[in-house]
This record gives sequence, structure tokens and C-alpha cells, in this order.
Amino acid sequence: MAVDVAGNRITVSVYRTYTVTPPTGTGFTFTGETTVRHGQDYRFRVDIAPGYSKLPDYSLLVNGQTPGGMGDADFDECLIPSVEG
Repeated sequence: MAVDVAGNRITVSVYRTYTVTPPTGTGFTFTGETTVRHGQDYRFRVDIAPGYSKLPDYSLLVNGQTPGGMGDADFDECLIPSVEG
């Protein structure tokens, strides 16, 4: 809480922003923003290119972890998604 010069009370919120490093490679396209604010959901899309298919071991990892198993994971630096299989 802060007070401006006119005596009005104001609330200032500061959110940390994380950098997302999109994966690059052959056979897929990753689409998503390159930043995400702390506490905000991050949405992205992975499209498999024509002529390619997902292998049985296909997985999408974020900082080396499966997103579904991360729960409320905290990241200090950046998010690094990767596509495997």
C-alpha cells in the first residue's frame, strides 16, 4: 500500500516475469509466448509436421520434467520446454 502526493491510497503489485525458451527441431512446430508472468498459466501448442508422427516414447518436458507431474513447481530463471520422441 502506498499513498500518492494527493493523499490517495494505491496498491502496487509486482510480478516476476519468466523467459520461455521455445524448442526448435525437425518434425514439429512449437507455438507459444516467450514470456510468462509468475502465477499465470502458460499455454502453448506443438504441431507435428506432415510426414512425421509421434513415437511411442513421445513426451513434452519443461525443464526436464513432465508438466502433468510438476504440480506447483517454482522456476528461478526460465522455462525450457523440450519435445522428445
